Amino acid sequence: MSRGDEEDQSPSSPTAGSKSCDEAKQSEFSRFWNRFGDSVIKSAAIGLSLRGGLHILSVTLSQLRAGKRDEKRSTSHLLALGADTIKFASFLSCFSGTFVTVDEALACFLGKERTKHWRAAVAGACAAPTIFLAGGESHFGLAAYILLRGLLLLVRCGNKSDAPPIINKMLFFTRWEHSDVILVCLASSQLLPAWIVFPETLPRSYVRFLNLHGGKDQRVYDGLREWILRPAASRAALPMGESAGRPPNPCQLVHPGLSCASHAVQSMPASFRRALSV
Repeated sequence: MSRGDEEDQSPSSPTAGSKSCDEAKQSEFSRFWNRFGDSVIKSAAIGLSLRGGLHILSVTLSQLRAGKRDEKRSTSHLLALGADTIKFASFLSCFSGTFVTVDEALACFLGKERTKHWRAAVAGACAAPTIFLAGGESHFGLAAYILLRGLLLLVRCGNKSDAPPIINKMLFFTRWEHSDVILVCLASSQLLPAWIVFPETLPRSYVRFLNLHGGKDQRVYDGLREWILRPAASRAALPMGESAGRPPNPCQLVHPGLSCASHAVQSMPASFRRALSV
């Protein structure tokens, strides 16, 4: 082989350099497509299994409770559930695909190191409007869940050793030994009033679950809701006969003739039996 041929094929020659550059670009492009395909397929599978599984479970339980129903109505109901499942899977797959595409595009054109601190935020903001694919109805619960998951990730990042000191100090309460118990108490303080006052804001299956484990008749919950929502001024303006039949405080609705402590002690064994059955 001649010396000129050796120089043309040497690693430092322009031909070898362009070839290695093309291979690197092809490798990056292949990596992007693998990441894009994995995220889209996995997200669609999660959406189908999650939403579809919940619908199958709800239909099965409703059929067991109510028995046979009208065939035409049942078929239309199943079609609606299937369409809802497909919409939810489409939302998840498009959300993941958009996020990956924007993230990779920013890293490619603006540089990975330059954009590493804000690239994910921009990609998430671009992917968020895909929630419209989940259907025309409100998806406030889903949006709130995604928001809480995002806040949880921010807290975890803020508690790392390399996080900015001011953020680490602001999150001191999340490192308490029993901070999770405090969080559950705060969540329950919002959830239980919503169950009594605004049950339509919760899933019907969850409302039935709370009604069962509350251990009271449905009329008690309805009475509590009416007592809370009716202002004191309107209660005072009622006719004498109507207002006289209403208790002055909610305790007489829940446990008439018993103190709060006595009612708590007496109802505890039955509450444990209901909880163990779950």
